[in-house]
Amino acid sequence: MGDLYVVAGWADITPDTPCRLFCSGDLSGPYRRVETPIEATALVFGRPSRRLVFVALDLLYVGAAITERITRFLADRHGIPGTDVLLAASHTHFAPGTDAAKPLFGPVDQGYIAMVCDRLEALLSRLLSDGMPPAELRYGSAAANHSVNRRRYWPLPRVARSGLHPPAVVMAPNRSGPRDETVRCLPFLDRGSGQPIAVIWQYTCHPTGFPDKRALCAEYPGVVRSRIRHRYGKDLPVLFFQGFTGDIRPDIPDRGLHALALTTLRGPRFGRFDLAGWRGWADGIADAALAALVDARPIPVHGEAIRTTGTTVPLTDLFDGGPGAGRSAAFQRISLGGLVEIVGIGAEPVQDWARHLIGIGRSDAIRIPVGYCGDVFGYLPTGEQVRAGGYEADGHLPAFELPGRFSPRIDAVVTGALARLADA
Repeated sequence: MGDLYVVAGWADITPDTPCRLFCSGDLSGPYRRVETPIEATALVFGRPSRRLVFVALDLLYVGAAITERITRFLADRHGIPGTDVLLAASHTHFAPGTDAAKPLFGPVDQGYIAMVCDRLEALLSRLLSDGMPPAELRYGSAAANHSVNRRRYWPLPRVARSGLHPPAVVMAPNRSGPRDETVRCLPFLDRGSGQPIAVIWQYTCHPTGFPDKRALCAEYPGVVRSRIRHRYGKDLPVLFFQGFTGDIRPDIPDRGLHALALTTLRGPRFGRFDLAGWRGWADGIADAALAALVDARPIPVHGEAIRTTGTTVPLTDLFDGGPGAGRSAAFQRISLGGLVEIVGIGAEPVQDWARHLIGIGRSDAIRIPVGYCGDVFGYLPTGEQVRAGGYEADGHLPAFELPGRFSPRIDAVVTGALARLADA
């Protein structure tokens, strides 16, 4: 059995000058301060004759421009096919825009996109020319209690600016809804020194709780990264992969009599963090991540036991009367010896899709769902959610410039794509 070889690094992609943020809720001007810098982190692993590349970016979406340029660069310059590349965004709502397909989210600066690609290509070129030390993969997990499902049926009429609304699914805390509180960590250790080379970690929650809408911020993934580096080394590459978080967000109760009165009038809703509250919340996730790292145990994965596959679904299969031909949603599976199964989707999948990954790989495999991969078309709800309505089902379609509606066959289409990954 061949050794597993690993090399990793990161690059700062904080804009050189302040710009507008993408989907922060405030488009009135450029950000005023930097709460945490934003980064692009890359991991190259496998064996010298067959290398895989993971890239994690502190962005809302990666977008088509970065996806196409980086995958073409890796294929043309280094012979690494797209199925061997996992390129994903953290989905922080406090970063510049890089997805021109979503103009209602804010402006996109092509110069910034070029800067991100230039720095990422320079980083990847260095990593792919460096020696790759033999490494050991470990896995650890811990439980958090920091998120909540955000789809809730409200059976009473609600008053809003646009008038009186009938009973409907609203965006509000649903503590009986599905969520995933597992914080997963995959540290790679140098076989010779036992020191960490890189850490992959994953959690499932929208990074939307930071209270300052005019600050650049990596959100809670940046806090966790800083805490990990404080313990294991200031330059340690830390890759965050977002889970299936389409209907999951921070659990921020809206407390008090005033909130109760508003709920009676307008229906249930989320509260807001102040800065101290957000920092305490993010530190709680970091505590879980550090506990998972301490608990991590060896996973016997070797370089020749890595398998990758991918499939696509045309958006014309997902929508009735929707986007035209040419656009698709990508599904990707990376199997690390059958012991760790990473499944990435180019969408904002809702949490319920995670349970459909059970059939992929061995029954005892560690399964890591990753959303926001590559070029994201929009949300990926279930058929039940489409029938019930709500933001994830139809409310988001105008902002994502997705005409039409989801097909009633959406469950069959998505499970078919997952089945193809499982069969491969």
